[in-house]
Amino acid sequence: MPGDRAQSGVAEQPSPFELIQQKAAALEAVVESLGDGLLVVSDAGEIVEANAAAVRLLGCREKGDLRGPLTDVLARLTRPNGAAFSVDDLGFWRTIRQGHVERATCLLRSQFGGPCSIETVTGVVRADDGTVLGASIVARDVSAQWRRERDLLLIASVADGLVSATDVPGALGGLADRVVQDLADWCAIFHVDGPLDTPTESLRLGAMRHRDGRRIPGLGDLLARAKVRVSDGFVGAAMRAGSPLLLPDLTREAVLRYAGQGVEAQLASRLELRSLVVAPLRGADGPIGAICIGWTDGRHRADEQDALLLGELARRTAMTLEQTHFQQSIEQNLLRLDRALQRLEQVLDSMGAGLMVFGGDGRAALINATARGMIGLTDDGLGLSLPELMAGSEEHLEDTRQLDDLLAQTDDPSFEARGELRLHAPSPIDVEWIASPVRDDEGQLLGQVIVWLDVTHIRAAERVKDDLAGDLSDALRSPLQAISTNAVSALRRGRRTGGDGTLLHSLEVILRNARQVSMHVNDLVDAARFDATNLSLDLADVDVRAVIEQAVDEARAMTTVHRFRLDVPPAVPTPRWDQHRVRQAILHILTNAIKYSPDGGQVTIKVRAQVEGVIVSIRDRGLGIPPEEQERVFARFYRLSGDAVRRKIRGNGLGLYLVRGVVEAHEGTIWLDSTGLPGEGTTVNLLLPWQPGQQQPG
Repeated sequence: MPGDRAQSGVAEQPSPFELIQQKAAALEAVVESLGDGLLVVSDAGEIVEANAAAVRLLGCREKGDLRGPLTDVLARLTRPNGAAFSVDDLGFWRTIRQGHVERATCLLRSQFGGPCSIETVTGVVRADDGTVLGASIVARDVSAQWRRERDLLLIASVADGLVSATDVPGALGGLADRVVQDLADWCAIFHVDGPLDTPTESLRLGAMRHRDGRRIPGLGDLLARAKVRVSDGFVGAAMRAGSPLLLPDLTREAVLRYAGQGVEAQLASRLELRSLVVAPLRGADGPIGAICIGWTDGRHRADEQDALLLGELARRTAMTLEQTHFQQSIEQNLLRLDRALQRLEQVLDSMGAGLMVFGGDGRAALINATARGMIGLTDDGLGLSLPELMAGSEEHLEDTRQLDDLLAQTDDPSFEARGELRLHAPSPIDVEWIASPVRDDEGQLLGQVIVWLDVTHIRAAERVKDDLAGDLSDALRSPLQAISTNAVSALRRGRRTGGDGTLLHSLEVILRNARQVSMHVNDLVDAARFDATNLSLDLADVDVRAVIEQAVDEARAMTTVHRFRLDVPPAVPTPRWDQHRVRQAILHILTNAIKYSPDGGQVTIKVRAQVEGVIVSIRDRGLGIPPEEQERVFARFYRLSGDAVRRKIRGNGLGLYLVRGVVEAHEGTIWLDSTGLPGEGTTVNLLLPWQPGQQQPG
């Protein structure tokens, strides 16, 4: 003992303990000013000095409480996992023996003012000669730092879990697992019961976890019987406020205030919650749920940092819920769209008509089964242009010029076009095609649609009809010729002999009607001929005025209420036409002018010589032709529908069809001018070249 050494009169060196005390006293002023706790420990493991910060940090009243064995102080601490904290954990002996600086982390027990996270740094204390005297232990409160790091790690971990989850239950369950592992004793997540964008009053439990998993089954039964509501309880208060609800001390009064006797009050009671935080899940259109966390044993009292942390977790969770909802909506819509497309493809494939849809780049986007079968396509053909699709079809066509016409007319997708093909493979069929542009609401061109119609049965019926018409015409020609011949003979004899006027008039009526029937018979024969082969022409030099006057003379015999006015220049160059065919075409136009001007009036025939040829314009003042039907009137057997006046007019629908055949055989052009208004009439214009294959007379 120090006193014994003094009584013996022997002057001895101070002991290590005394040297440490001396050094500690010299540094006391500095040490006391430190913000970190400082413990000075002898090489025997005795605490010989401590500063005020260490006293406060370790929950002591005065320094004397700390002096003594180091193990007594370490009893106040635990490892982060709750196990006892020892001298070996501190690294004290390694520091004394090896001179290493040792670091450790521990928790201050709750009975001494914890929990509090403490980081220690143990370093060696040496004499001037290097002798180890002991160790210094610097202790720092790192609770805030540790908590921030924990919170950041928790947020990062939760974010990764939310992103990687494949469904909503998995995402919410993973979040609750991490919360009870690293933050709280209990976690429950509620979200709206139904689609996020649909208003609802009740909330669905998305996930619930507790450190003591045995408590969860009973709570699940409770929530199955009674729903958490948007407008009630802790959750309702947080959702209404739009910010976290912080209840550091969950007293009975607080429970009654917020939850009354409801399901959340029962949850708090059965879980024995002592502290609670509730954060709302906010979506784009408002609150969509809430996250609740609580502590049960009083070791932790919820604070603002807990509220901020839970608010951040709630924000990320809400984003995940909305993203998942949005993705599910997209997937559902895509599924519905896919099913609709499948049904559409089934419908399109079952169509009797072929269908080809081309995009703005001219590439096929859809080809139905009927179209593929018509052109002998063995694959879907998608991505190919029409020329590429038809590249192998030449050998299937009876006339390759029809393919050239198809490709030429569809080359510009902004125009409508139509035509026909005769295929003899894969199976003999007659095909009528119609090409139409596809435009958006603003009129921008999006692509082109081509419809292929199998008209084999129609053409077969027309051929049968034409054959029947030809047979009927042949059968009628002889009787009509006999009637006309005998009527002409009788009429001549009667006029020479001054016969009965009534009889002569009857003969004139018979002759006029016989001629009209003969003209109809000839129309039927010509219509069949036009459809079967190309019309052959008997070209010769033609007197234009004479041809027109012959047609007008025949037309005059059909009416008593119409006047005919000719406007023909005195010197029209002589063209080479088929005189009979041209006269027949002009007579058909005049006949229509008479029929569709039932009240009579003037019919004007105007002739003009042009470089390209002769233009013959025939104008009436009749009922007119609506603009939308002007192209269709040239079709075989087509007759205008409409008012009662038109329906009373009889005809076979062949006149303008035959006229166009004659004009096109001469390589000419025919067009109409009409407003479709009664009284304004129609002008039929024929442009006939001077000679087929030439533009100007030689």
